[in-house]
Amino acid sequence: MKVTLIYLDQLSAMHPTGVLYLATYLHEKGFSVDIIGIDPKNKNAKAEFISEIEKSKPDMVGISLVTRNADRIGRITEVIKQMFPKCFIVCGGPHPTVLPELTLKQNPLLDCVAIGEGEIIMLELSQRIKDKRGISDVKGIAFQKQGKVYFTEPQPYIQNLDILPFPNRALLRIDITPVLRSPYLPLPPPQLDLMAVRGCPYKCSFCYSTASKIFGSKIRSRTPENVIAELKLLKKNYNIKGAQIGADTFTATRKWALRFCDLLIQEKLNIRWYVNARIDNVDEDILKMMKKAGCEVITLAIESGSDRIRNDVLNKKVSREQISRAFELANKVGILTQANIMVGSPTETIEDLEDSIKLIDLLEPDFLNSSYSSILPGTTLWEKYSDKLHFNSWSELDIEVPKQILHTIQVERLAEARAYLETNYARYGKHSLKKFLTKSVFRNIMLYRWLCYLKVRPQNILGDIYLFSKVALRSKAKSYEEYLTTRKDIATHSVF
Repeated sequence: MKVTLIYLDQLSAMHPTGVLYLATYLHEKGFSVDIIGIDPKNKNAKAEFISEIEKSKPDMVGISLVTRNADRIGRITEVIKQMFPKCFIVCGGPHPTVLPELTLKQNPLLDCVAIGEGEIIMLELSQRIKDKRGISDVKGIAFQKQGKVYFTEPQPYIQNLDILPFPNRALLRIDITPVLRSPYLPLPPPQLDLMAVRGCPYKCSFCYSTASKIFGSKIRSRTPENVIAELKLLKKNYNIKGAQIGADTFTATRKWALRFCDLLIQEKLNIRWYVNARIDNVDEDILKMMKKAGCEVITLAIESGSDRIRNDVLNKKVSREQISRAFELANKVGILTQANIMVGSPTETIEDLEDSIKLIDLLEPDFLNSSYSSILPGTTLWEKYSDKLHFNSWSELDIEVPKQILHTIQVERLAEARAYLETNYARYGKHSLKKFLTKSVFRNIMLYRWLCYLKVRPQNILGDIYLFSKVALRSKAKSYEEYLTTRKDIATHSVF
């Protein structure tokens, strides 16, 4: 019985972690499993996929799908069914979880969709296909029969995540060396990521309830001992120096986070790591413990500098004072900060946009991740605003494609705001260069990164230095207002 799992995305500095956990779980249960990655931006993607799927000769295919790639599924299933007519195809992930019926209707060659957490569902489907039994009693799926869509009972979430084996990265059909050597700033290479926590109790309108339908609204954590054991294995197998600890909000369960840090200190693994955390559940004591355990970067999601947009529209429920305090404490203990910010949220005005820029200028985060606000299926924003959206394909529902944004500001002005933020605060922005020269914590981390590069790929040091120096050629504007005076004046309008 051969199972092939497909993910659609450009291979980044991190592996497709979710697919890896799923593949390894099936492999440990006795199934032959491989993984095929499809890079939608690769002009030879179809030919390469045909070659890879021919090698696999799968009895069953599982496709991991996010909304921006939903238009591609029809072409993929056509290729598979033409080559292997009896192959069973299931599609899972965020998109089919929140739009199961529509996914089946738009892709009639799919045999079913998986709704929610995938490991148990895929195991039970694999067992049914292997034994040539029906699938109607498998929990957590939807399937189409004679034009009608049927739903089975929901699949319960895995309560003990320690039952999941550590990902077997040998299942990837790639040379993982380039991945190990292409880390995000400023963690040292080699670096990899892992899943530590699933589930999120918060109800941010751009994420909820999609996230809760996949992994639930209750936090479920692997035991700290189990996560440390995986880190030790990654250290042994790949000699990692950096790691991304996967959790929607690392500090939500304080006792768990402190235990994890304590164990990591005891093990003396010398791994630098990065996490996401919420503004309102960090304090000085836990940040000090994280720093002592090797945490170098923490992402704090601001989303908007406007209290109205952040709390009334996006439902973050954090104050400007809490935001300032969180960044102040991280700076105090020596953890670098990355701010997440979105532009173009529904009803956002020029004044709201400028509030965001002023707040970022005030906080001066070490790094910044900016995006266009995107209204995705299944979210609270989708329920409220989807009837006002205008888009021609699922690919337009993407944080990097502003065409579908429901905004009161012209896209050109939003692009200018992002350009200003990225120029100044992105990983190779002006403030990164400034902080390298003036902030010892930042400089020491970067120097350690380059020391590690000497052992694996020295030329990447020159790449970092080139990108840092390149920002000196960008706009000299010291403020957003000054920046705009050098640009074409763009009027605003309303689409409501």
